Amino acid sequence: MSSEQLIPERQVLEQLSEPLQRVWKHAAAAISNPSLLTMDNFRSACRPADLLVALRELAEFRAHAADQKDLYMTWCQEESREGTVHITSVRASNAQEAAREGRSQCARDWGWESREDEIHCIGVMRHSDLSFELWDDENCVIE
Repeated sequence: MSSEQLIPERQVLEQLSEPLQRVWKHAAAAISNPSLLTMDNFRSACRPADLLVALRELAEFRAHAADQKDLYMTWCQEESREGTVHITSVRASNAQEAAREGRSQCARDWGWESREDEIHCIGVMRHSDLSFELWDDENCVIE
């Protein structure tokens, strides 16, 4: 989604809690039909705590809308196929990117940043439909 592309109001409202939907609707009414009544309604709906929550929720919604990456679970192990299996979740555009991200996360967690090429990605599963995109456990030894 382009940062300039408008989001339909219905989609925005679906992402907001009920109190924040009221703030949104009062703001829209005050903008489209400015009057003493619509401005008073807007001011009363805009308590500072509500505005902070609204800003946080809108920022999270915008970040989520901009992040079109899927959530994947990865399984990694030493290239020798022995030892601990590292399991983590990563965001990626496809299974290959998820495998790379999984290996990187494993290397960071194990303190193997300079040895990342010694880590083998055994499997990649997309969270959204629980489908395995990659599974290669040939010669894998799980202790």
